[in-house]
Amino acid sequence: MVTPWPRRETWPSPIREHATCLSSFLHEVLHCIERTGTQSLPADLVGDIIRGSLTFVLKMQHTPDLTSISDALRIGQTEAKATAEHTAHTLEQIKTELKNNTEGIHQATTKIQQGSNTAEEARAAAKEATEVGRTTLEMTREIKNKKAQEPANVQ
Repeated sequence: MVTPWPRRETWPSPIREHATCLSSFLHEVLHCIERTGTQSLPADLVGDIIRGSLTFVLKMQHTPDLTSISDALRIGQTEAKATAEHTAHTLEQIKTELKNNTEGIHQATTKIQQGSNTAEEARAAAKEATEVGRTTLEMTREIKNKKAQEPANVQ
């Protein structure tokens, strides 16, 4: 009785699917070899095995090396983390400086307000002093005028 050997006409394009099909195919062939014992393999079956293996090897050779991509991603991740930490530190410094500046501005505003109040008080005092000065001047003029009129009246 002739052994029904597994056949594989075409191989799938995706590399993982190809690997799965090749593995299953070789597993079936191995079981057939174990069942038949010393019976030789048909040439077309050996050709299928070689074609499947060769196309798989060629696909593997043309598959990009993902190690370099992985390394580049790892480096990028490390740099991004360092940049994020530096940015967070810088933002914290800016926040502290803004807080200090806000306190300084508040103190300066308070001093300006106090100075403005003092200036307003000084202006009011100066106005009052001016009024007192005018009143005094008027009183002095009145006194002079009265003195100037008294000797004229006495004669």
